[in-house]
Amino acid sequence: MACVGLVSLIRTLELQFLEQRPFLVVDYNDEIQCLHQRLSVLVALLEESEKELNVSQAQKDVIARAKDISLRAEDEIESEVIEILSNGASHETLHQILQRLAQDTEGLIEQRNTTQMLPSYNPGQSSQEHIIPGRASKPQQDDAIMVGHAQELKRMKEMLLQLSTQERQVISIVGMGGIGKTTMAKNIYDDPSIRSRFDVLGWVTVSQHYDLQRILSDLCCSVVQMTDEEISKVKSSVELADKLRRRLMGRRYLLVVDDIWGNRGWDDLQRCFPDDSNGSRILLTTRLKKVADYIGCSGKYVSNLPFLNSNESLKLFSHKMGSIKLPPEVEEVGRSIVYKCGGLPLAITVAAGLLSQTKKSAENWQSIASEMNILMTSDLHDQCSTILTLSLNNLPYHLKACFLYFGVFSKVRTEIPTKDLLNLWIAEGFIREDSGRSLEEGAMGYLQDLIDRNLVLVSKLSFTGNIKTCRLHDLLFDFCLREVEKEKLVSAFYQRSEKEPIFSVNNNFHKSRTLLFFFGDSGYFVRNDYVSWRQDVSFKMIRVLDLRTIYFGGAPTFDITDLILLREEIDCDEEIGSQWLQDLWKSQNLRFIEYPYPFPIDTDEIPVHDILHTLYWVSYFQCTKEFFLKIPNVKVLGIRCTEISTFQIGTWWDNLHYLTKLEKLVVEDLKSEPSKLGSINSFPQSLKKLKIRGSQLSWEVVTVISMLPNLESLKLVQAYKMGDEWETGDELGNYE
Repeated sequence: MACVGLVSLIRTLELQFLEQRPFLVVDYNDEIQCLHQRLSVLVALLEESEKELNVSQAQKDVIARAKDISLRAEDEIESEVIEILSNGASHETLHQILQRLAQDTEGLIEQRNTTQMLPSYNPGQSSQEHIIPGRASKPQQDDAIMVGHAQELKRMKEMLLQLSTQERQVISIVGMGGIGKTTMAKNIYDDPSIRSRFDVLGWVTVSQHYDLQRILSDLCCSVVQMTDEEISKVKSSVELADKLRRRLMGRRYLLVVDDIWGNRGWDDLQRCFPDDSNGSRILLTTRLKKVADYIGCSGKYVSNLPFLNSNESLKLFSHKMGSIKLPPEVEEVGRSIVYKCGGLPLAITVAAGLLSQTKKSAENWQSIASEMNILMTSDLHDQCSTILTLSLNNLPYHLKACFLYFGVFSKVRTEIPTKDLLNLWIAEGFIREDSGRSLEEGAMGYLQDLIDRNLVLVSKLSFTGNIKTCRLHDLLFDFCLREVEKEKLVSAFYQRSEKEPIFSVNNNFHKSRTLLFFFGDSGYFVRNDYVSWRQDVSFKMIRVLDLRTIYFGGAPTFDITDLILLREEIDCDEEIGSQWLQDLWKSQNLRFIEYPYPFPIDTDEIPVHDILHTLYWVSYFQCTKEFFLKIPNVKVLGIRCTEISTFQIGTWWDNLHYLTKLEKLVVEDLKSEPSKLGSINSFPQSLKKLKIRGSQLSWEVVTVISMLPNLESLKLVQAYKMGDEWETGDELGNYE
């Protein structure tokens, strides 16, 4: 699979040489432009080759060679760019590297066309002629509409509502992966008649990788309604368990314990679930009947989900396809594909996602059906894997790279923040520049396309309807991890003790492009882990650096100014050191900067950062006209007002209007309101989201703010001394 390497190489050429403000200006730009076009042709040809399951050995050789060439060329190009920019090296070696890459690319195109009986690629013709562009559909959360299993669903609800047994009851839903256990549990959990029966409700996903601290944290968030900040201050799982038990005592509760794999998980958790003989219920989902038996669920308290029958399978397929009207001959092929899914809901859902993006012709659908015939077995897991492989193969290269990137996250981190995911895609160069929309809009379009193909699920929506978190089904995540490991796209390294340097010369960090930290088996942020550094490890090739989750015993030993290729994102902790962070501003290629404290900026010294998109945090006394003009295109900005300064408080508000592209503003610890705020002209008219924490603003000022023409969201947190009532007038804008 050459997708990630080629997509990254093409984006590297764009960033280094072809954009309006390239890393390096060269006098052979026409040659690079031609090389870029020929690489795009190669991508289109290999996309066609990888769509099939029965790829010939000759085709596999071309794909493998393309992967090796693209990875090697990108290393050589970026290494030479560093030499030129750092040491003033000659362009001769770089030119030779690019010329050799051009020759290799032509050789790959010729080799591919001689090993596959397909028409040569025509640049004027779409390489995805049988693929329909992604639909502009409205985001929706995980689909909890049940198709089939009607009797099982009815029986489960009756058991939860029955009054005859007041003792705490545990009810289990058992079945193989992808059968619909979580969908049934969610349908039950969201039923108004169920929710009204209980005083307290909560949901936790256990997963195969057991982590008690993470599970209790999720339960405290769901049941006790603790914030992430409050949970982070709790020192032990014992204390979390005690808070959970105290919250449940004396209350009738319903808890869903989803995807539990072993006895140990139940032994640890059930101690937190008091039995006060008040009708409390626990609903479990598990793939293993022996787990349900161990817990004591038997007979009527266990629902073994069967496979869907043929009518139910077709009904689910039709539901996932939406209102699309199929010609009879295409419908017949679709019916045969559904039967091959063996009544497994996940397989049917993924197949529908693939077909919904394929042109509705019998020829195209029959081609997919024929591919499915090749490797189909009697084993349903293998059948599902075959369908997943076919879906991945039929993804365009840019979506394939984005989907495989889910493999960098911890499996038990079931919900992935959309903002983090999209920022990483942009930082890696997966998102192409597109006239008429920003990189962020392009990244969201890619995510929506994966959702439309039923490969990614929406977990949470914001109150404005945007996708807040997303996730993969377990089977899809396992499949993604297998592909990532097979292609060696991700390497994991472990620090077994505080004294052991995580950055060892044996770990080949000098070749890494992205450096992300996850601590603990859960992948959750544990902020008491210290990272030790080696003096002799180079990070010059790094593009993305995320240091949010770690503390440093001292400032890192490498010079931040050496990170010439650092593109888009750097998140870091206060311990890094002021001077190290100051040097960040010498790089004008950063797009996202997140720092948990007011950033140490010498506003007089920094250059213009015209691609900076996100900046957290700056002090209010740094918010001068001169500074804002140096970040003219920033769209997300966080300002803190905790420092004591002689800077006039009323002045910085008036400077905000210089940020004409600003869409989201977060202001914290606002102890005094601006001295003058008579009109909305003090704010950028582009502002869509405004959050103010710790405010002493008057309602009159809030009314002025609410009149901003594009404002969608206004949040006032810990709003002190504002009065109990907001008198709104007819001039109030339309927003939530």
